[in-house]
Amino acid sequence: MSRYIAPSLLAASIALTLVACGPSEQERQQAAQQQAAQAAETQAAEQYALYEEARADGNWEVALSYAEFIRQTYPESSIAAQVEATYDEVAAQAAGIRETRRLEGLWVYHAVEEEGALARTAYIYSEAPGRGISPVRLVLRAHPEWGDSVYLLPEGETPRFSCDNPCEVPVRFDDADARDFEAVVSEPTENHAMFIDDFDAFVEAMDSASRVVVTTQTEDGEGVELTYEVGGFSRERFESEGEADGATE
Repeated sequence: MSRYIAPSLLAASIALTLVACGPSEQERQQAAQQQAAQAAETQAAEQYALYEEARADGNWEVALSYAEFIRQTYPESSIAAQVEATYDEVAAQAAGIRETRRLEGLWVYHAVEEEGALARTAYIYSEAPGRGISPVRLVLRAHPEWGDSVYLLPEGETPRFSCDNPCEVPVRFDDADARDFEAVVSEPTENHAMFIDDFDAFVEAMDSASRVVVTTQTEDGEGVELTYEVGGFSRERFESEGEADGATE
């Protein structure tokens, strides 16, 4: 018998030996999992650095977006556990910013030039009063000729307000006791509105309130509560509207 081994048999023998000495399928899977976990930790750490930077800058909404991404994409990472330590604070701060933006967006500001002076208005709609009544605008107006006014301006099918001209209208600022303000309604031939006296007292009280409730009656004899979320009002913007960019309609 020949002492030489055929090359093909030798190669097969070496291959079998290498397979027998190499990692098992389970070991290869474990190694792949470890590599994936390490890669995830590295990527999560990069996102966490951006999260911490945004948090330090007080950029809460951006920080929250990084936190949510880390929690959803790398839930098993150690970085996700670190995020949890500050997540509630970041989420609360971001929610506060969104709420402030929502409240500010409820107000509309206008300025128009009249005879060389600016007439300014700011208004907000009430919550739906019910009984089929459309929301009623609460309007603040600073007019160069007519002075400063606060008035309620109904729209749609809202019945006319009932008032003996003058009448007392209870107004509640947040949870404080209601305060009576003297009011009058416009003439039937004019655009219907209820004017509330004492602009300065009304705006001063409203400026520190988050909610205003005006209680009045309509001509059908029904009482109506008009609720306004006024926390986004900017007195500075109201008093300066139209100065920088020119009056707008």
